Amino acid sequence: MTQTPEKLWEAQSRRKTPHLAAPGEESDGPLLDPDVMKQVTAVTQRQVENCVTRSFRRWVGRTPLEAVANRDGRELVEALLLGWERANEGMPAGPGTLRPDLNAVRTLLNLPSSVD
Repeated sequence: MTQTPEKLWEAQSRRKTPHLAAPGEESDGPLLDPDVMKQVTAVTQRQVENCVTRSFRRWVGRTPLEAVANRDGRELVEALLLGWERANEGMPAGPGTLRPDLNAVRTLLNLPSSVD
C-alpha cells in the first residue's frame, strides 16, 4: 500500500528516530526513514522536471522548453541549470540530502548532459 508523503511524515514524526524538521520545528537529525526519503525525492524530482513547462516572467512568459528554441533562450536556460548544479555541489552529501537529477531536466530540454 502506497502512502502519501504527509502520512509517511506523520508516521516518522511519531517514531523516536531522528527526522527532518517540519517548518517551524527544530531538527534533531537527518531524514533517515528510507520510505519517506524515497517519496520526498520522487516528489521533488517531479516538481523539478515540471519546471520545463512552466512560464517564467524573466523569459517574457516563455517556458524553458520554449526558451531553448533559440540561441539566447538556450544560453539563459543553460546558465540557470549551471547555477543550480553549482549550488547542489555546495550542499553536503549524505542521508536526508535532496539533489534533483538535473541531467533529467537537460534531457527533457534536449540539452547536453553536464559533466560530473
